[in-house]
Amino acid sequence: MNANTHTPAAAVRPARPEDYPGIARLGDPHAGPEQLSQRAARLLGYDQHSAATDPQFHRLVAEAGNALVATAAIRADWAGVVQAGRFWVDAFVDPAWRGRGLGATLVDHLERAVPGPVRELGACLREDHVPAAEHLAEQGFEERFRSWGAHLDLRAFEPSAYAGLLARLEAAGYRFVPYPELHAPDKEARLLALKRHVDRDIVAFEPIVPAASEDVLDEGYLPDGLIVALAPDGEMVGLASLRREGPEGPIGCGLTGVHRDHRGRGLATALKVRSLEVAKALGATTIGTGGGGANLAMRRVNERLGFVVEPLWLTFISERGGRAHEVTHGA
Repeated sequence: MNANTHTPAAAVRPARPEDYPGIARLGDPHAGPEQLSQRAARLLGYDQHSAATDPQFHRLVAEAGNALVATAAIRADWAGVVQAGRFWVDAFVDPAWRGRGLGATLVDHLERAVPGPVRELGACLREDHVPAAEHLAEQGFEERFRSWGAHLDLRAFEPSAYAGLLARLEAAGYRFVPYPELHAPDKEARLLALKRHVDRDIVAFEPIVPAASEDVLDEGYLPDGLIVALAPDGEMVGLASLRREGPEGPIGCGLTGVHRDHRGRGLATALKVRSLEVAKALGATTIGTGGGGANLAMRRVNERLGFVVEPLWLTFISERGGRAHEVTHGA
């Protein structure tokens, strides 16, 4: 659909903090009031973090009367990775306003706002957004990757339910220690080696997630929320981390992984229990996690802990070749 055809009478402007309840509603129109409030807070925190770290980030809204009828954002930074010419968009349009080119208009504005040519444009959407997926295909996008997300109500989470598992592992000689409490002089090198070992098994759409972490604590990770599993011989054999998008943003799960030689013993579950205890102590009421679509083992761990798994997220890529294109996502 041409971005300049049937453009509705809606004013396009940059998003403001007070817009986020409306932005959350556009992204999930069937959510209840509490879910929308939590989603708005997460989106605002994520966008504020993006604005502070990604100079090419922009979010626009389209307003008709006193109501938001569409939103779209573009960013160069995706999970800490930036590639020249690659940008990521998300866009959502009120169902009553779809089919009029409003989504394409917003994304066209965003593409023009970033410096330099757009070589590739990526978009992620949930598998239950069927009309949007069909329209992306019509615009030349190809599905490249599937991932899953999940959320947990920490108010109902009871760590005591896993006391037996933790006691059994501790009786076998394993210890679960917050990273700041480790005092070995070579702890950074040892943890980095463990992370690189775990990274090899991460199911990811490259280059969204680097093949190997170069930093012990990546940006946004909470030191007190990084729990390390020590084997009976003192070797680091597992980790689970927490991260926060911006100083006041919501807390989310980071990397969880166990050395191959120590899997199948419940260590991943125990590590995640310890990290969720920290998140709860920090005042988080809900927490999210996710992984590659083929990472069924970690998905099962999260389901056992009570996480509610959401519909799959589909990643689409359009090869733009540096030329101006038009795209609708959810329009």
